[in-house]
Amino acid sequence: MPYRRLAEVSNLQTLTLLKLSLNREEIDYRVHFEHSLYVGSYLLGQRGAVLEVASQDYPAAAAVLTELGIEARRAAPPSDFGRLQEWEAITESLPLIGHWTPTPRLLALALLLATLVAISIYYLTLYG
Repeated sequence: MPYRRLAEVSNLQTLTLLKLSLNREEIDYRVHFEHSLYVGSYLLGQRGAVLEVASQDYPAAAAVLTELGIEARRAAPPSDFGRLQEWEAITESLPLIGHWTPTPRLLALALLLATLVAISIYYLTLYG
């Protein structure tokens, strides 16, 4: 069953309120990074728990959020870089650049790759 991102919550009490409200309405949901709320935002880089709902329940879940005064995450435009969260999860353990935000990490690794390719081409033409 496909899920859609509903909201990102940085407060444990708000997350509990959302979960109770969604349970009351019998809406299927899942939560990612819930335990990160126990750590504190200073270690997370201002990230919080991600709440997702089943695709068919999204309109009802968005209505629940509206009743609570919380804004649901709007659907991302098709031009957005959709795999940024996966990129972040893969590269956050890298030394030196792992604590950077994902975009500078991507640029740094792209520059490193371009440099390695350029050096390889140079040595292949020089000694090949």
